Amino acid sequence: ATPIVSGVAAMLLQREPSLTPAALKAKLVSTATIGAIDFSSIPLQYRNVTPNKFVYIPGSCGDVINALGNGIISSPNSPDPYPGKISCLWTITGLAKVQVQLNVTFVSLEAPSDTLKVCSQPSCSGSSLLATQTGDLGNTSLLYFAPSTGASLWVSLQINSINSGNRTGFKASFITDY
Repeated sequence: ATPIVSGVAAMLLQREPSLTPAALKAKLVSTATIGAIDFSSIPLQYRNVTPNKFVYIPGSCGDVINALGNGIISSPNSPDPYPGKISCLWTITGLAKVQVQLNVTFVSLEAPSDTLKVCSQPSCSGSSLLATQTGDLGNTSLLYFAPSTGASLWVSLQINSINSGNRTGFKASFITDY
């Protein structure tokens, strides 16, 4: 499936998590046939990006992303200050012959209590921990790669502070088709 189909499937599954694979396929076919796919939740600045190459993941608190293409993840409430006392985990997986690349482009976290971790395993500890970021790095470009093709990267946001003040979290782009 192309990323746009994957994105629509993900939206449908969020609305109706009990859909079976067959029911999801039927819903995708009928939705596409009647032209009822709703892109209104995608911010205007991202709507004119080539749809089969871009996946926009809004500032949610974690997600499982199986994608071929490009996308953006960000902290909850982004670009506004993030909420306190949350733990988020994003899993980004490419296809079998594709490697995942993550570019952290913005970091504004309360140091040392709030952290962003990039990991090669969901546990985000020991040798699977590729990087830990905290504090105000502002606009930046920090590149991380999955350890092998078909592998995943995990991005963990741990907010221990009660209030972020004016800190806005992080923003990162991922590429799974380079």
